[in-house]
Amino acid sequence: MKEEPKIINIFTNHGVCPSCGCFIWWKWHFIKVNTYEGIITDPFGCFEITNNDGTTLTAHRVSATQCSQCKQICIFHDGEMIYPRITTHVKPHELFIKYSKSQKLFNESLAVASDSPRAALTLSRMCLESLVNEILTGLGEKPSENFKLNIDKLEELEIITAKTKKLLDNARIVGNKSTHNFNLIDTENDVTIDDCIIVWNVCNRILESLKFHDGDENLINLVNKVKEK
Repeated sequence: MKEEPKIINIFTNHGVCPSCGCFIWWKWHFIKVNTYEGIITDPFGCFEITNNDGTTLTAHRVSATQCSQCKQICIFHDGEMIYPRITTHVKPHELFIKYSKSQKLFNESLAVASDSPRAALTLSRMCLESLVNEILTGLGEKPSENFKLNIDKLEELEIITAKTKKLLDNARIVGNKSTHNFNLIDTENDVTIDDCIIVWNVCNRILESLKFHDGDENLINLVNKVKEK
């Protein structure tokens, strides 16, 4: 089984961006100052880490890099990424890079999920609606103020199937749970990470449907070209 590329870390010059998912080469930057003698030093110093095989690696305590694709800055302290905060609940779909507003909401939702599932669910619900609107706008359609009508429009345009539409409708209702039902606070029915996972997965499902839809269009164009010969 082919091993998936790993997220960027301070001991490599290549890796996956935690924000957009692109596998790229990274250029590292370190916080340094000039002394009166003209010597460049690092005010935070370095730290060492010992690998399982007993070898030791030395790295700057504070370092940063920037994704060349989405321009997201990543900051590390003692080898741990402190910005952006990431979780491993759900991996964002690769097509999120085409929808910047929705991508930002999705990543923010992931970042706060462990501390506040309620905040994460609210952000994921916002992401869901934003994503539908961005897709419709990209197709030359004007989104309605009614989210449910926009979902219906996606099915009408054959972007999503009836099954995905049902999942999307259910995710919309789950997402509303965090915003509108204040009686759930401090009860056994309070918002959980599982609620968030439902909405995250539906966002990815929509993008996967769009991926295959675009593929179908490319195939149709190819077939038409062959017919013309």
